Amino acid sequence: MKILVINPSPSELEYSFYGIPEYKTQALEVIKSWQIEEAQSVLERILKDGEKVLKKDEKIDVIAVRAAMGGTEFKNSVIATQDVKKKLTKLFAQAPMHLPMVVNLLNAVEKRMKGVPVVLSFDSGFFAELPQRETIYGMESSLARKLNLRRYGYHGLFHKAAAQEYRGNKIISICLEPRPEVAAILDGKAIMVTSGATPI
Repeated sequence: MKILVINPSPSELEYSFYGIPEYKTQALEVIKSWQIEEAQSVLERILKDGEKVLKKDEKIDVIAVRAAMGGTEFKNSVIATQDVKKKLTKLFAQAPMHLPMVVNLLNAVEKRMKGVPVVLSFDSGFFAELPQRETIYGMESSLARKLNLRRYGYHGLFHKAAAQEYRGNKIISICLEPRPEVAAILDGKAIMVTSGATPI
């Protein structure tokens, strides 16, 4: 099985090709300033690179896309469907620099690669069930509810994988990305995270 993994962010898009069951990375590339291009042309560049690493009889069986924000709607990975895309558009206000580009990418894949399933994985999913005290910002609660403002972490997929790897019941997970983040995990569930969209 061949998997195309795409990690879009507002500043760059990373992609790689994996083979299963060997889990071997066949290519890892970065496209800088990809958001100024049409999603269709970006996808064509990715597929052209795929031709260099895939054998003639090989094809991409599934595409995995990382999405930073899924709100409380998407707690786990899902197959991208029309209904999922509609729900994502309703979350644009929560991630205005990220989600529109993800949806554009999904539309490009649907147009160019009909029948190839796309799996969306959400960084926010791991933090969708944080204890309420950990989601609250220092603002009027009615305004927070109206604007749907609450705390999420930014590296949920990393923390979830770390917790599954360790399998302990009390974990402090530290992600040393350019925006470092610490999460407290109890029995596989996040109970605290240091990141959040806040001026404080």
